[in-house]
Amino acid sequence: MRELRAVLTEGSSSGGSLARVSAELRIAEADPGNRQLLLQQALEQLETARIEANRQVRHLSLGVSPVAPDKAAYPRAVENTALALLIFGGIYLMISLTLSILREQVTA
Repeated sequence: MRELRAVLTEGSSSGGSLARVSAELRIAEADPGNRQLLLQQALEQLETARIEANRQVRHLSLGVSPVAPDKAAYPRAVENTALALLIFGGIYLMISLTLSILREQVTA
């Protein structure tokens, strides 16, 4: 009886004990089930990520492609320069007219 117990728990010269081999066998049998569960969870997360990516792509997609203009709309250098000259010219005329009126008032 002692010898049988020693073989079962301590092992023999050819390999490990029966208890150790049995424990390793149970772990090996449970490992594919765990791996299958992890694979299933990863596939579910992948599908969720694909759905979310498709949802975000809808917001980013263009309904109509933009059309490039033939010539640039801005900056309009010539038009802006002419407008600035007109505005400053108007200001100059108003100031000079005001000064000439004030000179007439002082001399009279």
